[in-house]
Amino acid sequence: MPVALYSSANADNQNRRDTYNYIFSHEEVQRIRIRNRLYDFMQQYGAELAATLAPELMGVKNQPAMIKSRAFDRSMAYLREALSVWLAAGNDVNYSAQDNDILTAIGYRPDTPSRDDNREKSPPAQNMIYARRRAEMAAQ
Repeated sequence: MPVALYSSANADNQNRRDTYNYIFSHEEVQRIRIRNRLYDFMQQYGAELAATLAPELMGVKNQPAMIKSRAFDRSMAYLREALSVWLAAGNDVNYSAQDNDILTAIGYRPDTPSRDDNREKSPPAQNMIYARRRAEMAAQ
């Protein structure tokens, strides 16, 4: 009997590790895609964005690191506010077709069924963490 319990515990631990690895790799793919898309965005609109934030960023290149950091923090606050207002206006957030295709091709589904599948695989405590994170993101 103890062997069966030990095997069950090992299987549970393996499921947790598999779930963690799946989620971690998905988050890593998302980070890479976000960085790439933001890089593309900055290539196309970076000068215009910098001009919009010029009152905060003017002359920041020659400033000490602490002053640069504060200027970037204030600039990020403006961007956060602008994104918040845009979302509050009822605009929807969707994956671009390119991102959706890439994530689907590598086996990740960036949609509700994927979250449901993961919820079934994850232990209840992990599900609560993800639900809390999603609620926090929705509240922002």
